Amino acid sequence: MKHFLVFFYVLVFCACISSGPTEAEAAFINEEQGRFSHFITLPNPGSLNVLGVSGRQSSREIEIELAREDAARKVSMFHGVWGSVVAIQEIGHGFFDYFIDTATVIEYDQELEKYFDRLSFDPDRDVTRNDDGTVYINFTYPAAFPGNIYTSFVGNPGGRPEWVSRPPSEISGFIAGVGSSGRQERLIDTMRRSYESAAAAIISQATTSVETTDTVISGQTELHIYRESAGHLSHFTILEVWIDPESRIVWTLAIAQIID
Repeated sequence: MKHFLVFFYVLVFCACISSGPTEAEAAFINEEQGRFSHFITLPNPGSLNVLGVSGRQSSREIEIELAREDAARKVSMFHGVWGSVVAIQEIGHGFFDYFIDTATVIEYDQELEKYFDRLSFDPDRDVTRNDDGTVYINFTYPAAFPGNIYTSFVGNPGGRPEWVSRPPSEISGFIAGVGSSGRQERLIDTMRRSYESAAAAIISQATTSVETTDTVISGQTELHIYRESAGHLSHFTILEVWIDPESRIVWTLAIAQIID
């Protein structure tokens, strides 16, 4: 069976229950004006489906290598991610005296070449090109995923997945997170920021420390709140990616386990 199954548009509006590893395939859903916008990459028994992305390049070989590098980054995150998410809030006396800032750090192994040789694909069935030149390759990577994924693929009118507006906190016993990124100069960078954002969303559900202090300035009280979440993730796996056809914002649904 091909790794990429193209479904009719009507499937976007149906809830299709997947039992996970049994013949789970990467899928393209909703091709609109020559552009695929919705991708499903459930793990298979003994292997992962990993989507690699590349923009139009001067040669097919360069496109494949860039897509392989993108896929290797996701494999690296599957093997381990460390991250922290810090939010700082300051609340003053006045109605507009409010400030919030966040800082996120996501770290994982950057020696991606070690994964290249184990990423395989069939050039006849696993490569798809959009009309804009974007190349999507479904790579297979040998790895044991620790569980079965049971999820519903539900879309709203226009193809927007349900999880974009209603992010799940858990899927099949794994912590779930939704990330997004606005359009960058290269789609590969937009994709990376989106799935790293999904990792940060999962880490935000780890143990959180909160420090609250009051400061009196000129008789007025200001409230300072420092909130930090940090943790290690294992088996970080991307289940779905959706590209908004209008804004080109990339949304990512992922799952992982938090290591104590």
